[in-house]
Amino acid sequence: MFKLLLILGLCFVQIFAEASHPRFSCDFDSVHGVPSQPADTLPYNLQVSGYDYNPGTTITVTIDGDTFRGFYIRAFDEASREPSGTWKESTSLHAMDRCNAAIQADREDKESVELKWNSPPEGSGKVYFKALVMKDYSTYWSDLILKEN
Repeated sequence: MFKLLLILGLCFVQIFAEASHPRFSCDFDSVHGVPSQPADTLPYNLQVSGYDYNPGTTITVTIDGDTFRGFYIRAFDEASREPSGTWKESTSLHAMDRCNAAIQADREDKESVELKWNSPPEGSGKVYFKALVMKDYSTYWSDLILKEN
């Protein structure tokens, strides 16, 4: 009887823990419960140094323009549409290896950041980037696609 109560208790704790802490999603569809701003109102410049990669390629992504607080960016292989490569850690970014993503390293205002994406160790192709830039707690732009025209 004790074992049954122990098992039921552990199941309850697990269910409660999952309900109170939803699983993190690598895709940010909404931030802080507010909708994204329209892309045509974006006050930032997002520039990419290139889109072709081979093993050992580093591509620079720059965000600048108006002051902003945060960013979240992922790289995808154009052919497979799967997340690809890694991001080089720096004072301005934290690499989220689980999501093949880069996110701001702090919550301070920024005027520009330069992010370094490293290609996978094998294969070649084209890459595109999907970004979110956050001006403040409730003002952000998401689903910004950076790809070769």
